[in-house]
Amino acid sequence: MEISGLLRAYIQSVQLAPTADNSQPICYTVNNREHSILSGFDRDRCAGFFLGSDSHAYQISLGANLENGLRFCHHHNLANRYEVYDKDINNLSYKITFNNDTEAENDIPTEILGRHTNRWPYKLDAISEELLTVCSSFAEGDVSITILTQPDDRKQLAALIGLASEMRFQTPEIHNWLYETLRMTPTEVAGNDGLDIKTIALPPGGKLLLSFIKDWKRMSFLNHYFGMYKMMAKIEAQAILAAPAIAIVHGGHYRRDAFDGGRVMERLWLHANSNGLAVHPYYVLTDQLVRMSEQTLMEKLKPYESKLNQGIQKILDSDRFPHMVLRVGYPKREVIKSKRLSMDLVVKSA
Repeated sequence: MEISGLLRAYIQSVQLAPTADNSQPICYTVNNREHSILSGFDRDRCAGFFLGSDSHAYQISLGANLENGLRFCHHHNLANRYEVYDKDINNLSYKITFNNDTEAENDIPTEILGRHTNRWPYKLDAISEELLTVCSSFAEGDVSITILTQPDDRKQLAALIGLASEMRFQTPEIHNWLYETLRMTPTEVAGNDGLDIKTIALPPGGKLLLSFIKDWKRMSFLNHYFGMYKMMAKIEAQAILAAPAIAIVHGGHYRRDAFDGGRVMERLWLHANSNGLAVHPYYVLTDQLVRMSEQTLMEKLKPYESKLNQGIQKILDSDRFPHMVLRVGYPKREVIKSKRLSMDLVVKSA
């Protein structure tokens, strides 16, 4: 279909927002006549996705998507109006309409092009108080940010990330989702979605191990007899412990505030990357707390519930819900950026 240069650049900008494991579940319905785009869950391409339109992860992604869109509009001084369709919390979408499509430039803002995930170790250098103050000031609705820099605080959070990771590595559906999105070969990476294995900081032999435990029966065996889930969880927690700063995006309710949580997360992420900081999102704690709220935990994991609830309440000094945890610091190396699907796969005509 024909798409105006403005709408094409807008879609390319919002496509660069993060999604769970780079799954890219959002489609864009274009109406050239009214210069509008409806952004929502792609029920055709993503039917059967583990993280569907009713998931917290999708709602976070859609919020980040809108944030990129509004940044694009601000960059080009474009008059626009947008409406979030949230009457059905399980089918969230938003529509943005441009007042005109005349002489607007079509370049993608540098801050959006530069946003990326860095899963590798960071330098130990302290982050300036001025930069941390700006990062902690971002808010939307009932969502705000708490940044942890003190060793004792980071140690407490690392322990919670470790517990949540133990739960994750014992849950077969999460295990299977990882391997649905993991891209191990050049041919798989060429599909332009999912997690490129080269973007993950693996120890020597890590790729071979990931290939070996792809079969859940093997992972379950190693969990039962060798405590594999504990070893893998410890690795996850160590990165949190070593980071100079940890940002927690939190709100009053795990579902109502997820969309705004995505906006605030992206706001922080764009600002951090633009100022030379690396960012790595940790969704594992949020995911397990969502499962607890929705009562979908496996029976054997329920003993973890009180530890997670009490732990996060102690860190945030309230009963607020953590929508995302972000590891922040100065990078040690340049990283490969995740790719994006071609527009013909994500764009529809109204």
